Amino acid sequence: MRSLLLLLLSIAILGGAFALYAYMQTPPPAPEVDLRAKKPPTTQLRPAPSAVRTDSGSTDPVASGAQPPSNNASNTAQSTDRIIGAGDDVWVKTFDKENRLTNEFRAARYEPQGDSVNVTKPQARFYLGDGDVLVIEAERGRVVIPASSGQRETLGDSRQQTPTRGELYDVTLSLLDSIDAVEPVVRCTMNNITFDNDTFRIATEAFTDAAGKNFAATEVPIQMRGRDYDFDGAGMLIRWNEVDRRLQLMEIAHGESLVVKNPSTIRLDAPAGAKEESKPNPQAKPIVVKWNGPLRVVPGKTSKTLPIQRYRTMLTDNVRITQDTEEIAQADVLEIGFAIDTESRASAEPDRPVVVSLSGSPAIVKSQGVNIRAAVVTYDTSTGSATLKSSPEFPQIGIQDAQGRTMLARQVDFDRKANTAILLGPTKFEVPLPADPAGGGAGPRVLVADATKQCKVLLESTDAGFGVKSAELSGDVAIDHPQLKLNCQTIGLSFQSTDPNAEPMVREINATGDVRASMLDSRGQPQRIETQTLVLKTRSGSSKISPESMHASGGVKIDSPTQQLSAGELEMTFTPRQGEAAPSLFAAGDDEVATLRAQGAVRVRSAEGASISAERVSFNTSSDAPKNLLRVEGAPATIGDARGTLSAKMIDFDPKTGAANVVGGGRFNTVFAASKEKSGQPVSVIWSGNLEFDPKSNIAAITDGVTIESDQPDGVRVRGSADVLMLNFHATAESTSDKTSPLAGREIRDVELSGNVRFAALQKDAAAAVAQRMHMEAEKLSYRPADGTITIPARGRMLVEDRRPEEQKTKSNSPLGSSRGATAFQWAERLSFTPASNVAEMNGDVLVVHQASSPNAKQLRLNADTVSAQLADGTAAPTSPDQLGPAQLKSVKAIGNVRFNSEKLEFTAAEVELKPQEDLLIARGAPGVPASLLDQGGMSKGSFSELWMNTRTNESSVKDFRASIRR
Repeated sequence: MRSLLLLLLSIAILGGAFALYAYMQTPPPAPEVDLRAKKPPTTQLRPAPSAVRTDSGSTDPVASGAQPPSNNASNTAQSTDRIIGAGDDVWVKTFDKENRLTNEFRAARYEPQGDSVNVTKPQARFYLGDGDVLVIEAERGRVVIPASSGQRETLGDSRQQTPTRGELYDVTLSLLDSIDAVEPVVRCTMNNITFDNDTFRIATEAFTDAAGKNFAATEVPIQMRGRDYDFDGAGMLIRWNEVDRRLQLMEIAHGESLVVKNPSTIRLDAPAGAKEESKPNPQAKPIVVKWNGPLRVVPGKTSKTLPIQRYRTMLTDNVRITQDTEEIAQADVLEIGFAIDTESRASAEPDRPVVVSLSGSPAIVKSQGVNIRAAVVTYDTSTGSATLKSSPEFPQIGIQDAQGRTMLARQVDFDRKANTAILLGPTKFEVPLPADPAGGGAGPRVLVADATKQCKVLLESTDAGFGVKSAELSGDVAIDHPQLKLNCQTIGLSFQSTDPNAEPMVREINATGDVRASMLDSRGQPQRIETQTLVLKTRSGSSKISPESMHASGGVKIDSPTQQLSAGELEMTFTPRQGEAAPSLFAAGDDEVATLRAQGAVRVRSAEGASISAERVSFNTSSDAPKNLLRVEGAPATIGDARGTLSAKMIDFDPKTGAANVVGGGRFNTVFAASKEKSGQPVSVIWSGNLEFDPKSNIAAITDGVTIESDQPDGVRVRGSADVLMLNFHATAESTSDKTSPLAGREIRDVELSGNVRFAALQKDAAAAVAQRMHMEAEKLSYRPADGTITIPARGRMLVEDRRPEEQKTKSNSPLGSSRGATAFQWAERLSFTPASNVAEMNGDVLVVHQASSPNAKQLRLNADTVSAQLADGTAAPTSPDQLGPAQLKSVKAIGNVRFNSEKLEFTAAEVELKPQEDLLIARGAPGVPASLLDQGGMSKGSFSELWMNTRTNESSVKDFRASIRR
């Protein structure tokens, strides 16, 4: 491109070239000194037999080697007027201050004709600083030099006379890329050109061709042909500014077309100042520029510090640019800004950018699959950067690629080195999306991104054209996608493929600043996200936004129909859900969580009421941990629901199977229910060791320092302890378990405590004094919440205290003593209670000791092999081991080796039955073994088969009594 513009401008220096004729003289011959390293090519110019040398910056030239004047008549006629005479093949060479050849001029023949000089086949060469050579040739010409004041000119006088005007005919300009080049890069031809150094004007003039056709000055054809460019136009006018030594105006009156035959020469990635290279591509499609108006070149801003001149070229009126019949741009005005170095020194050559600008209402550009509509399109060929601007008549710029990606803005700045386009706001970025296979013929799917400030787009060049690699939007950003609605302050969008022929999948979304997002799953259920930063990566090959990973930080809140989550930071990866399984833990869209890491006041709550409260929550983040491991950490962390919660410093949980593990102590809050129909009692289990739940065996084992706490609704406070607690769940409980709450919701089948089992129950009255108290010790205890059955399959003992006020009785001398006081139970083998039959039974060397609370009351002792008690109908059955104390008894039966001892009565029997509600005591002997009535010394004083006693009145009757009297 620079070579073409340089050739157009070089016509302006034609007038200055002919000023060298003023210095042509005929001094004595002298050898020529040529300092150029290379000789002029013999194929272009013949060796000069004589030459005149001029040095830039010197007032007087150094002449040498000129031919003597000719003896023809014309020369003789002028010999009295001038020393300068006619000559053949005279060279004039100009050198710079460093003695380097910068240009040279010759003519095959020059003939002075009064005030003019006729030249035949004039030629000039200009050696440009980058190695290029500019050659100007003509068939003939005339240069006008004003006559002197009438006196004979001296040698010195003639030097002061310069051409004032002149003309050349059949002009050819050629640009060579080296001094040895045979074929030019480009050649320009025209019929004529005139110059006037008084008015500093160069122009084509009217002429009549050989066929008699008349051409006006503005119709003189100008033709350029080259390896890379062809140009056709007509009529030329050039004005020169002699003061500033620069072009003032160059105008081609009628521009027809400019053909770029080798588009690869317009290198968008060429560094500034790089030399243009032509590498013709036979398969390249030429670019054709056509317009209806003139072509003008005018000065731009002048640099006072750099040896450079700046210009603008304008093509106006219906500019059209096509390539292979396809229009790639249209505009009202095409402007080209460029610079020409005024010094020929390559080492000092500054950057020479060429800037192309199209303007219109709008200007339209189609390049590499991209369509652009803007009021002004400006392009810098040296850097590849471009700027698109709007105007009041066309306030919004539009950019669209082959796949329909559309960008709208007020201004666009394109940086080729960084491959970025910056859209100044308000901006809009629209991306068409692949059709949804399950859409059922729904309309087009589009991603729309709006921003008030700017959008920075990162592009990547492919064989098919430019592809959008990423986009960054800022200022009240809004994203509208069929699956995703998002608002934030800044957002980055990365796309799966930069190939413009590929489907524009959104690969990554990076949002910051008051992020508010809503994502829909395939069932249309929304998942809302609030955070300060959100990075969402999608899965490749999906026609939807299918999350591959998500990272959010800063006040993270996620709300969906199934779950709510909050945290300081959250990081998740996902995997496609298999089958029609229900949404998994922390589900996002239609996918399942593969890994999760959350920290900072983590709170999770499901629609069913399950919750997690922790400082850190992780899922499948450790390579050496089992798969599907959810780890909850805190001080403490809590996981569970209204049916039960588990708290510890660290909880490991498998949401799929329900397996749980706690190391280093924890707390489990649950409810022990007597039956499904009756409400249960809250219980807390605390331990210092470990908890492990195996879903295969449905057993939760809690070890070391187990403590059980329960505060009953009736005010009874229960405390227990054991070495080991086993919770045995029903096998069908897994189907009812919650995915975010281990153990909660599972139906407990058995509770087993072992090792130093201790239970204590305490109830206070309204005055905060102890009303009742119980303490039990054993090695094992089993409890079945479903039916309330309690079993202690080992030796144990229990102390029950009843300190309530004494009840009023008609008789106070009952052999059983008062029911108030302390009762101790001890057994050697087993204790069991079955609520279904309301029967409690102790086995194995049972001892019951009762100490009434009345003053001076003696102990009541009962020994037997087995003692069973049946509660009265309507008495509430115990729902936990603490309720084994005093209750309304229907009957108490002692069997086997019974020995009863009270203050007023002592006997042995095979069986004793007590019916408190009837105030009745019945003692019986075994067949063949009568019961024995004992005295205070424990000696038998009689026997009987059966004894009946009213415990309220002390009235009794004895059957088969036999007395023994000792003297």
